[in-house]
Formats: sequence, structure tokens, C-alpha cells
Amino acid sequence: MDYQNAIDEAYESANAKWREAAEKRLYYLAKRRKFITSDDILNYLDEKEIKTRNNSALGAIMQAAVHSGVLLPAGYATSRRPSRHHAPVRLWKSAIAEIKNV
Repeated sequence: MDYQNAIDEAYESANAKWREAAEKRLYYLAKRRKFITSDDILNYLDEKEIKTRNNSALGAIMQAAVHSGVLLPAGYATSRRPSRHHAPVRLWKSAIAEIKNV
């Protein structure tokens, strides 16, 4: 299975409540911040105790936001999630941020 198929399969098998909450949080953050990472969304979902089997499903949500013009790739940042051991994560620039200096 290739990378894209794995992301698509993770998304399709993700908990529907998790998918909806992740999408809503992405758009909420994109309107309020200049830059975001997947950590920002996953940390929120963890705080709300909204779980799914495979967090890779977030890749499909981020890709959809790129294709719809909401996010632009902006480099990489260091993950703040302990499970990621400071690994790099994609940094995204919001194309819809209403606050320009955050």
C-alpha cells in the first residue's frame, strides 16, 4: 500500500465524530492563527477525549484543506507531542486567517 492509500484508508476507517471534530478544529484554527500544525488539532482532540484508531486520518483532512485553498505548506516545526519524540511535523500557513499577526 502506498502513502496516499494509507492516508485515505485511515480517513475512511476513522471515527465519524473524530473526523468532524478534526475538520471543525482545523477551520477554527485556520481563521484565528497564521500558522498551525497537526499537533494543534490532535492536542485539542486529546483534551476533548475524542479518539480514533489511527491519527494518520488527519493527513487526509489537511490535504483537503490544501486543495480547497485554506492551508499552504510553510516548512516544518518540531512536534510538541511526547509520542512523536520531537520529530518534525509539517507547518501550515493559513490562507484564511483573520488575524494577521498571530
